[in-house]
Order: sequence, then structure tokens, then C-alpha cells
Amino acid sequence: GLGMSLPTPPEGITAEVITVSDEDELKAKAASVPGKIVHFNNPMPDWTPEEGACYGHTVRFRLFGASMAAKLGAKAVLIRSVTARSLRTPHTGTMVYREDEPSVPAAAISTEDSDLIARLTEAGKRVDVRLIMNARRDGDSTSSNVVAEITGRELPDEVVIISGHIDSWDVGQGAHDDGAGVVMAMETLGTLRELGLRPKRTIRLVLWTNEENGMAGVKQYIKAHKEELPKIVAAIEADAGGFAPVAFGIAHADEAKQAAAVKRMEAMMPELIKAGDMSVLPGRSAPDVGHFKKHGVPVIGLYTHGENYFDYHHTEADTVDKVDPEELTRSAATMAGLAWMIAEMPGRLDD
Repeated sequence: GLGMSLPTPPEGITAEVITVSDEDELKAKAASVPGKIVHFNNPMPDWTPEEGACYGHTVRFRLFGASMAAKLGAKAVLIRSVTARSLRTPHTGTMVYREDEPSVPAAAISTEDSDLIARLTEAGKRVDVRLIMNARRDGDSTSSNVVAEITGRELPDEVVIISGHIDSWDVGQGAHDDGAGVVMAMETLGTLRELGLRPKRTIRLVLWTNEENGMAGVKQYIKAHKEELPKIVAAIEADAGGFAPVAFGIAHADEAKQAAAVKRMEAMMPELIKAGDMSVLPGRSAPDVGHFKKHGVPVIGLYTHGENYFDYHHTEADTVDKVDPEELTRSAATMAGLAWMIAEMPGRLDD
């Protein structure tokens, strides 16, 4: 089941399946949609070094497919899992119902099952599916961010945030998403303490709650720390799995300040060479810290070698045995090194 989905009735929904590849095909088959289960069969491209995984392009049907189909009279939606490779493992993830529009239950199926349905329908075979989902909404409940810090020796009021998020989906351990990011952020403080180093500025660990389906943790943090935001010199997050480090994304609301921050970070990268040959990606960051951008904070995301990330992402396969300790160590060292250098700079990163 997709996160935030409606349930089916207790007896389930049984209906014929209509397969579409994208919005255009859905529109073309609109007259056939009422009373059907719409199956979005939109394959994720293979990962490439130049384009990455194309997650943002492919995930749109997981996010909005239910609303697209419901407006045309569909009874439910099945989404091809957002992955290029699969061992018949369904991938979950959040979805969004558009306000004031019809809504229907939504689930993901494995790429193998998606291909099977597509082949049958292309061959002119009728496919009927019985979908039973017991999803429910229990209302809001209280959760917490986890916060710890090493107070700066000279400028304690200026803060470098290092972070990951502590929630995961129900189908796995969340080892890559985002247990690895949590470990990287924690190891930054742990390494500095072990080395007896106290930074010039405060380095604050924040492990965000509720990243996966609402980002309430970072939103509440910003609300509670509104007066402190001008003193946050950078907000760094690791949310790209526990693989080898390849780049840092850096974004800023002010283009001139972003350019200055990019230049300074590029000068830092040779200092991180032992952890990996790193590049800097202007205009990119990470999901939670991205919320700080509009408040004038430089936001930074750690990017890893993501060729295999979406093999495990949001599935039962996202378990700790998939994490290479040596690669995780390299990424943790990279994050710690960047946080230390920003905390030690004579001026601010975006000056």
C-alpha cells in the first residue's frame, strides 16, 4: 500500500484493469476508465552516471496517479514500483490526494507483475484484480526530533546543522533510507569527540522525524527556532543511502550567495580527497534541509553513488546487510570533514 492511501472496503475492490504508460495515454483512454482499476506502467530508466536514476521523473505516478485516475472515474490505482531492477519486491512511498478532487485507494506492485499485466492486456486478454487494503488514518500523534551538539568554542551562537531522518516505511528496516544518513550524522559528532576537537562554531546534530510522509519534524524545528535562523550558517543532510560519496549539492535562495558558497565548497573538496573524489552540484540539496532555503540558509545534501539505491528503496530489502561498511565510513568521514571546515571558516560559507 502507498503511504496516505485510502483503504478499500472490507471485501476489497474487484475490477478490470486498464493499463496506461503516462498521462497522455490515460487521457486517450479516458472513456474506458470509469469503474476500472488503472494500472500505471511507467518504467524507471536504468541508472547512468550522467542522469542518475531519474527518480523525480518516474515517481510522479506514485505521488499523483490516484488523483489523475479518480477524476476519470477509476475505482483504484496500481503503480509500477519506482525502481529499474527488481526481484519481485514492491516499493512503497508516499502519495498525495489533491484537495477537492475524488480519491481512490492506491498500491504499488512489483515491476515483474506490472510487466505481466501489461503483456496480457497488450495481447487482448482481460485482466481482473481483487485489491484488499486495510490502510487507516489514526490522526496526528506526537513525535520528536533527536538533537545533540558540540558547542562552538568561539562563536557558539552560529550553528552548522548536520542531519538525517529517523523514520522509514513499514516494509523494511530503512537501512539505506535513512539509517545510513543517521549514522553519518551521529558519527560526525562521535568522531570530533573521539579526536578531542571542538569547532569554532556549534555543530548541531538533528535527526528529523516524519520525513517520509509530511516532514513535520523540520517544519516544527524551523517554527520553534525562527529567531535563530539567521545564525544557521549551513544545514547539511544525508538522505541518499549509505554508498560511497560522490558530491555535495548546495542551494541558496540568493543566486549570488549560492555562487559564492559553491566557489568556497569547491575549494574545500581537495581536502576531502581521501574520502572520495567529490564534486559540487549547484542548486541541489536534500529533502528536510531544503525547507531552510527560503529562510536564507545555505542548504547542503550529500550525494552518493546511487546505482543500486533504488533496488532497495522503500522495500523489505532495505536491510543492513545491503550497506557496505567501508562505503558508509567514507561518506561519514566526508560529512564530518565538510561540517568541520564550515564550522572553522573565518567567515560564513555564503559571504
